[in-house]
Amino acid sequence: MQIEDLLLGKDKKLITIAPDALVSDAITMLVDNNIGALPVCEADLRMVGIISERDIVRLINDRGNEVKTVAIAEVMTKDVFTCTAEDDLNDAMETMKAKRIRHVPVVEGGRLINMVSSRDAMFAMLDESVEHRRTLATAYELVR
Repeated sequence: MQIEDLLLGKDKKLITIAPDALVSDAITMLVDNNIGALPVCEADLRMVGIISERDIVRLINDRGNEVKTVAIAEVMTKDVFTCTAEDDLNDAMETMKAKRIRHVPVVEGGRLINMVSSRDAMFAMLDESVEHRRTLATAYELVR
């Protein structure tokens, strides 16, 4: 299965944050949208990083109460693993496992087009598995 197959059933609404925004803005956006990571993008959707719940928890551990006034650019992860719509979902999942990440930005021409989470990948693979099982059951009934 390719990433683009997974994206067919996904909301295309992009939720991003600017590098000069504050961590308090990121916290609000994560909570309001019930998501675990935000791609950090310039106005043209070129990614410069990503900030996740884990990044914020580490910041709280390191700096305590001052976290809300810290700029995103100061704490975001800059070396971001990305994929394209043409990439294989299994390969993306293997990389997510190896790098211990749960969110992968999908880019096209250097610009963000969507996000894939480990949950998205798991549900897509489960749906595909169910379809394969149905096909096999039907084939079995036909030859029986």
